[in-house]
Amino acid sequence: MATELRPLSTADYEAYLARVDELDAVHRDALPDVFRAPESGPPRTRAYFEGLLADTDALLIGAWVEGELAGFAHAIVREVPQQGIHVGRRYVLIDNFAVGPRWQRRGLGVALVDAVAGWAKQRDASELELEVWEINAGAMRFYEDLGFEPQRRRLARPLSR
Repeated sequence: MATELRPLSTADYEAYLARVDELDAVHRDALPDVFRAPESGPPRTRAYFEGLLADTDALLIGAWVEGELAGFAHAIVREVPQQGIHVGRRYVLIDNFAVGPRWQRRGLGVALVDAVAGWAKQRDASELELEVWEINAGAMRFYEDLGFEPQRRRLARPLSR
């Protein structure tokens, strides 16, 4: 399996949409009260995608297998100012992450996280953070296996009950 990791470019928009659509479908199917399909057009506009690419404090990197985008990671540098009870720190948020189902469990996700970690270190970040939905048990196991630990838990209670 010939694999290449590289930052995405404007030419990769359609390939990016394919992976995003798979990721969005998982969330739509599990949480239809939270996520929906767009009424028209792509799940992410070209302008949105190009904005990700233009952000100098962000990385959008892909894992390519034999010329096909198998997965991607979008990471952003974040700063927390020291104030009140908060310690000032710089970290990298993995804002969006996906590996297509047919490529999972082949080391691509690990390679993407490692690439983001290397990029984060170059930017003097102290840690990686991410959020994962409770419905995605496989992703939670994957991240925990890579050393991510829970820091907080966000709960929701519908008011329609």
